[in-house]
Amino acid sequence: MEPGAGLGLQKGPEVVKVGVYITRLDNFDLNGKSFDATFWLWMISPEHAHNRLDDIEFVNAENVKFTNSISKVTPDGTWYQRKVVATLHHDWNLRKFPFDRQDLHLKLEESDSYIDEVIYVPEDTKFLVDGQMKIKGWRVVSSKIRPSINTYMTNFGDPGLRSDMPTSFSGFDIMVQIERTNFTAFWKFTAGAIVAAAIALSSYAFHVDKAQTLSPRFALLSGAVFAAIISLRSASTGLGITDYNTLVDQIHLVSLVYVMIATFAGVYTWSLYRRHEDGIAIERLGHRVAFVSTLLLVFVVAGLIRKAMFL
Repeated sequence: MEPGAGLGLQKGPEVVKVGVYITRLDNFDLNGKSFDATFWLWMISPEHAHNRLDDIEFVNAENVKFTNSISKVTPDGTWYQRKVVATLHHDWNLRKFPFDRQDLHLKLEESDSYIDEVIYVPEDTKFLVDGQMKIKGWRVVSSKIRPSINTYMTNFGDPGLRSDMPTSFSGFDIMVQIERTNFTAFWKFTAGAIVAAAIALSSYAFHVDKAQTLSPRFALLSGAVFAAIISLRSASTGLGITDYNTLVDQIHLVSLVYVMIATFAGVYTWSLYRRHEDGIAIERLGHRVAFVSTLLLVFVVAGLIRKAMFL
């Protein structure tokens, strides 16, 4: 037995055509996990049907405002339209930042009538986004609208249904995929990691056969660690705390490993010098470590960036 069956409906569900036209996307809040959308929403219902816009639930909305409500009787049914300004929840996936794409969803669902009473059918799937809409730092890649059926394992206390009967409601999902085009923030977030690596590299310039350079060398390496950690914390604050490692996090971690290698190299070459006192040979060893570790750093970072860009 289908949800809503037995309620005296014999003519089949009411078919409602729906359409949407998005005019604005902004206020992208990474920490608050939300964005704002402004769009026109309309429906064409059979003649004498009530305004189904009043029954629509914005499933992932945190705040919704309506303006400019319009209705008109046409040969195809009653046309209802209104402008919607909504703040919508979005779980930003920043693993590939700043080479990320985001699928922004607007999920709408019937809240009053069951699936056997009303069905929503998208009217136009081609022109969902205003072509003149500008999103600072982003560009629209694609957009689509598709019907959906949402089933719940409850009858919501409806006395006309069995207590063990699930209920289904018609709805539709709107998705706009956007791609980041501004990489300025990426360089700001990774500048500390780059500086830390540069400081660590400069530590190899200290002569191992001069005891007075030992303290400044390790002070410099301590400063490199401090710079990398502060930069990582700043990036985490800017992007928001996540339970996964972003590309920015990975670059900082690689930078910290590079600084640790420079630190171990300093300790090892100093201990070798104290035992063998062959300053020239030991400095050559240190320079080889610097060359190999720097080359690995460049290759690893380049590999991480390439993976984020193309995979």
